[in-house]
Amino acid sequence: MAGDERGRELGFPTANLRTANEMVPPNGVYATILRTADGLQPAVTNIGVRPTFDSGGAVSIETHLLRGGRDLYGAHLRLYFVQRLRDEQAFVSADALRARIGEDCREATALFGQISV
Repeated sequence: MAGDERGRELGFPTANLRTANEMVPPNGVYATILRTADGLQPAVTNIGVRPTFDSGGAVSIETHLLRGGRDLYGAHLRLYFVQRLRDEQAFVSADALRARIGEDCREATALFGQISV
Protein backbone atom coordinates (compact mmCIF):
# COMPACT_ATOMS: atom_id res chain seq x y z
CA MET A 1 0.00 0.00 0.00
CA ALA A 2 1.48 3.36 -0.99
CA GLY A 3 1.73 6.05 1.66
CA ASP A 4 2.62 9.73 1.84
CA GLU A 5 6.39 8.95 1.71
CA ARG A 6 7.03 10.99 4.87
CA GLY A 7 9.31 8.26 6.20
CA ARG A 8 11.41 8.48 3.05
CA GLU A 9 11.57 12.27 3.38
CA LEU A 10 12.78 11.87 6.98
CA GLY A 11 15.48 9.39 5.90
CA PHE A 12 13.62 6.32 7.19
CA PRO A 13 11.60 4.79 4.33
CA THR A 14 8.75 2.58 5.46
CA ALA A 15 6.54 -0.16 4.13
CA ASN A 16 2.91 0.72 4.85
CA LEU A 17 1.14 -2.44 5.91
CA ARG A 18 -2.50 -3.34 6.22
CA THR A 19 -4.22 -6.36 7.58
CA ALA A 20 -7.70 -7.69 7.05
CA ASN A 21 -8.27 -9.55 10.29
CA GLU A 22 -5.17 -9.62 12.52
CA MET A 23 -5.03 -8.33 16.08
CA VAL A 24 -2.86 -5.21 16.20
CA PRO A 25 -1.04 -4.06 19.36
CA PRO A 26 -1.79 -0.63 20.87
CA ASN A 27 -0.42 2.48 19.18
CA GLY A 28 3.30 2.87 19.72
CA VAL A 29 6.75 2.12 18.35
CA TYR A 30 8.00 -1.47 18.34
CA ALA A 31 11.10 -3.50 17.54
CA THR A 32 9.78 -6.00 15.01
CA ILE A 33 10.88 -8.70 12.63
CA LEU A 34 9.55 -8.62 9.09
CA ARG A 35 9.41 -11.86 7.14
CA THR A 36 10.01 -11.18 3.45
CA ALA A 37 10.81 -13.45 0.52
CA ASP A 38 14.47 -12.92 1.50
CA GLY A 39 13.94 -14.20 5.05
CA LEU A 40 13.72 -12.46 8.41
CA GLN A 41 14.60 -8.75 8.54
CA PRO A 42 14.97 -6.63 11.71
CA ALA A 43 12.72 -3.59 11.66
CA VAL A 44 11.12 -0.78 13.64
CA THR A 45 7.36 -0.39 13.34
CA ASN A 46 5.06 2.48 14.21
CA ILE A 47 1.39 1.87 14.83
CA GLY A 48 -0.71 4.97 15.14
CA VAL A 49 -2.14 8.13 13.67
CA ARG A 50 1.15 10.00 12.95
CA PRO A 51 0.33 12.85 15.37
CA THR A 52 3.24 15.06 14.31
CA PHE A 53 1.63 15.44 10.88
CA ASP A 54 -2.05 14.45 11.12
CA SER A 55 -3.48 13.42 14.48
CA GLY A 56 -6.96 13.00 13.01
CA GLY A 57 -5.96 10.36 10.50
CA ALA A 58 -6.67 6.67 10.48
CA VAL A 59 -4.39 4.25 12.30
CA SER A 60 -1.52 3.10 10.11
CA ILE A 61 1.15 0.41 10.43
CA GLU A 62 4.51 1.56 9.04
CA THR A 63 7.66 -0.59 9.12
CA HIS A 64 11.24 0.56 8.54
CA LEU A 65 13.83 -2.13 7.70
CA LEU A 66 17.00 -1.62 9.73
CA ARG A 67 19.28 -3.20 7.11
CA GLY A 68 18.43 -1.06 4.14
CA GLY A 69 15.44 -0.63 1.95
CA ARG A 70 13.97 -3.10 -0.44
CA ASP A 71 11.04 -2.66 -2.77
CA LEU A 72 8.24 -4.29 -0.80
CA TYR A 73 5.26 -3.01 -2.82
CA GLY A 74 2.81 -5.83 -3.39
CA ALA A 75 4.92 -8.33 -1.41
CA HIS A 76 3.33 -10.78 1.01
CA LEU A 77 4.82 -9.93 4.41
CA ARG A 78 4.44 -11.17 7.96
CA LEU A 79 5.30 -8.92 10.91
CA TYR A 80 6.37 -10.23 14.32
CA PHE A 81 6.38 -7.92 17.34
CA VAL A 82 9.42 -8.35 19.58
CA GLN A 83 9.38 -5.46 22.06
CA ARG A 84 7.52 -2.21 22.61
CA LEU A 85 9.98 0.70 22.51
CA ARG A 86 7.73 3.64 23.40
CA ASP A 87 4.33 5.27 23.12
CA GLU A 88 3.40 7.14 19.98
CA GLN A 89 3.92 10.87 20.49
CA ALA A 90 3.68 14.18 18.65
CA PHE A 91 6.90 16.11 18.02
CA VAL A 92 7.36 19.86 17.64
CA SER A 93 9.11 19.46 14.28
CA ALA A 94 10.11 16.98 11.61
CA ASP A 95 13.72 17.33 12.82
CA ALA A 96 12.74 16.32 16.36
CA LEU A 97 10.85 13.33 14.96
CA ARG A 98 13.82 12.38 12.76
CA ALA A 99 16.14 12.43 15.80
CA ARG A 100 13.77 10.25 17.83
CA ILE A 101 13.35 7.73 15.01
CA GLY A 102 17.15 7.50 14.90
CA GLU A 103 17.16 6.70 18.63
CA ASP A 104 14.43 4.09 18.12
CA CYS A 105 16.49 2.44 15.37
CA ARG A 106 19.63 2.38 17.53
CA GLU A 107 17.68 0.85 20.43
CA ALA A 108 16.17 -1.83 18.18
CA THR A 109 19.55 -2.56 16.57
CA ALA A 110 21.08 -3.11 20.01
CA LEU A 111 18.20 -5.42 20.95
CA PHE A 112 18.56 -7.45 17.76
CA GLY A 113 22.31 -7.70 18.37
CA GLN A 114 21.47 -9.60 21.56
CA ILE A 115 19.08 -12.04 19.88
CA SER A 116 20.91 -12.50 16.54
CA VAL A 117 18.33 -11.58 13.92
